[in-house]
Amino acid sequence: MTLVVKAPRRKAPRMDALMRETLAAYERMGMKLYPGIEQAFLRALKSTSMSGIAAAFERGNWAMVEGAVDWQTLAAALGQELGPGMRSAMEEGGRLALSRMPGTVPLGWQVIDPLVVNYLNTHLPTLIREVTDETRAAVRLATRLAYEQGLGARAAAKAIRASIGLTEMQAQAVSSFHAGVIDAARRDLGVDYLHGRWGMSRDVVRNANQLTLANADRLRDAYQQRAITQRALTIARTESVRAVHAGQSAFWTQAVREGALNPEYHMQLWLATPDERLCDICMPLHNTKAPIGQAFPGGDPPKHPRCRCTIRIVDTRKPRSEAGQATDARIRQLQEERAARAATT
Repeated sequence: MTLVVKAPRRKAPRMDALMRETLAAYERMGMKLYPGIEQAFLRALKSTSMSGIAAAFERGNWAMVEGAVDWQTLAAALGQELGPGMRSAMEEGGRLALSRMPGTVPLGWQVIDPLVVNYLNTHLPTLIREVTDETRAAVRLATRLAYEQGLGARAAAKAIRASIGLTEMQAQAVSSFHAGVIDAARRDLGVDYLHGRWGMSRDVVRNANQLTLANADRLRDAYQQRAITQRALTIARTESVRAVHAGQSAFWTQAVREGALNPEYHMQLWLATPDERLCDICMPLHNTKAPIGQAFPGGDPPKHPRCRCTIRIVDTRKPRSEAGQATDARIRQLQEERAARAATT
């Protein structure tokens, strides 16, 4: 008889109430932003002319290929979807900051604070430009790959269009997947090959009972749709962190102006999320401090896509709470475990 021993479940780390609420706000606001971002990409995809891409590719004019994509539609759709969502996330950040204000000084919170308006006016155009530039780079890569693969104008247009809404890395992955599907179809490897070789989930290939050259384009389009969803989620979750923190920061700056916080001993404290997903970028930033109204050395959260770090205000005259000490201990444990693993490799 074989004895199977169930591994003990690791106890979830203790987190103070503000960290739990802030992480929940990140996710809640991210899921509000996500559908609009995805629809912005799909709108640009649908409004782009296949014939325009094919004609430009046939002439060998790569600038015209990129110009055939409807960038104005993408930028306008992103602005339309992101603006209200980011304002809501900043309002949420202000409410969180207000709910955890140290002391008893009554203080109101208005999202029309000039700091909030300035954030929206400066960051939103920058974000839209960065997202659009990443997509332009993906289209340029797809154009080069289509040329190198010797595709005809129509096939090239389909391949290039499949890169709209993606990053360069995702565009490369879509191209590789499509080539892999064609190769597998020619070798009659079957649909299950996609699950093993490409890690494709059933939702992408659910209607493909057979792997054939005829359905290779449809499978590529399904792969692209999943990649667009992943990119939209990444942007939404990352920007929700940024906007919630910006709302908190604007509130704390207002609180200093009105005398509710004393910058001599009230400081911003960086808190990393104490679980196995904590990355090596954010781990050493845990417990670092910065004055209210000033950025942390190296910048504020998010430090990378899907970062889950939070910021709170602490009174430096007081010791850490019990929950805060538990968080610190858990992160030290994670650091020690990773150092030990690194030493053995």
